[in-house]
Amino acid sequence: MEEWQSVFEEWFPKEISKSYPIKISKQYTSSQRWEIYAKLTKKQRELVDKHRRYLISSRFMEEHYLAATDWVFSDFKINPFFRTKRSQQKLYCECGRELKVQYIVKSPKTGKILKLGINHFADHLHVSPTVAASIHQGMTKVDLALDELLWLKQKNIDFPEGLWQKYCFVLYQNRRMKQPYLPDIKLAQRLAEFRQVEMPIYIA
Repeated sequence: MEEWQSVFEEWFPKEISKSYPIKISKQYTSSQRWEIYAKLTKKQRELVDKHRRYLISSRFMEEHYLAATDWVFSDFKINPFFRTKRSQQKLYCECGRELKVQYIVKSPKTGKILKLGINHFADHLHVSPTVAASIHQGMTKVDLALDELLWLKQKNIDFPEGLWQKYCFVLYQNRRMKQPYLPDIKLAQRLAEFRQVEMPIYIA
């Protein structure tokens, strides 16, 4: 254990401080955010969407936004043709308003599905204004986290291949121990996905 820990302590600070930014406080406007998003490859957009879905789902579960209702978060969709003349794949709220981002909730009891805009949870799910505001704040935090990822990509920051290789080495050393520590498999899988589509990783 001590042997591979010493190796970790030797390379980790150097790798991080040398080439990968630690503190980022970039916040994009909605139009800036989608402009960068549109320039990503299809695979990269799919990764960002998947990660956004994970962040949104985690926040709904951790904060219990809909605990007092019969609804649970199910999915979200992005409208690539928001406020354009193209009619394909347009997304709408239950009230008929066109949406850039559509949040989908489902009732486990009835199976009914509602498609909502971020500002319409109070109107259609009858949650309190306080809960509705908390949902809006939570989704803003998701945007801020992804802003860091988009900022890194815009600055042509690559996936930290050297860090990845040394991380794999640490996992390999761990497997050789008599009593290996249980690694975070989900973290390794997530990093591998970012590496596969040539996206940087982020800390937020």
